[in-house]
Amino acid sequence: MKRIVYTRPGGAVSIVCPSARCIAWMASGGRWGNPTRGWLDEQLRRSVEAGHNERAAYRFIRAMQWGGCTTAEALAIIRDRDCAHLGTGIELWDVEDIPTDRTYRNAWRRSHNGGPIYIDELAAMKIDEARAWQAYEAMHGAR
Repeated sequence: MKRIVYTRPGGAVSIVCPSARCIAWMASGGRWGNPTRGWLDEQLRRSVEAGHNERAAYRFIRAMQWGGCTTAEALAIIRDRDCAHLGTGIELWDVEDIPTDRTYRNAWRRSHNGGPIYIDELAAMKIDEARAWQAYEAMHGAR
């Protein structure tokens, strides 16, 4: 399964894992059954208020309700709706290409143009220090 990887401001990494169920609805439609008149327009309005691009939100709502998308098209719609307004360097990755060691997940960084994930050493040191303090407080009690 593919994952959508993008770079947030400051170089932090986000990974979006679209659900198989969402992809299936975008292929076959019928997510909301037979909604009342105006209901889909209301969903669009709410999506735009939440910060999503109007065109991307429209494509997503249309795909969820009426289907007709290939997996590649569905991933592109999800990318445009859920990632484009939050970061840059948006890429589709195979799950095998994502690091499996999550110890320093909050220290993962990459270029704003995309590329490989690396560990920011300063951020990793801060994570280690916070863990050490937590262990110390657990042993000696918080004061």
